[in-house]
Amino acid sequence: MTERRKKDDDRDSVDDEAFSASSEYREELVRLTREKADKISLENEMKRGKLVYKADVEKVWTDVVMTIRAQLLNIPKSLAFRLSKTNKEEEVEAILRAAVDTLLLELSGQTERRE
Repeated sequence: MTERRKKDDDRDSVDDEAFSASSEYREELVRLTREKADKISLENEMKRGKLVYKADVEKVWTDVVMTIRAQLLNIPKSLAFRLSKTNKEEEVEAILRAAVDTLLLELSGQTERRE
């Protein structure tokens, strides 16, 4: 290979590396710009109240489920005496239904039953 050709090849190699580096830089700049735009978009959605933190949702739902569980587990204890005084299936059903309806009303924040 001649000296001149070697220099041309070296220049081409440098140009290719510079182009590749500049191309990678542009790609990273585009990625960074997108990330910044996404961040701003999410912050705006939070300010508008359209997004909430996952941990907050999990805590609220855990509290709701635990409240429901505690109240359901309390039904047998709170009704045992009343239910032991009757042997009529319809009366037992009515007592249980009233207890469940009351529980659901309490959970929904309503004070009286809607028909």
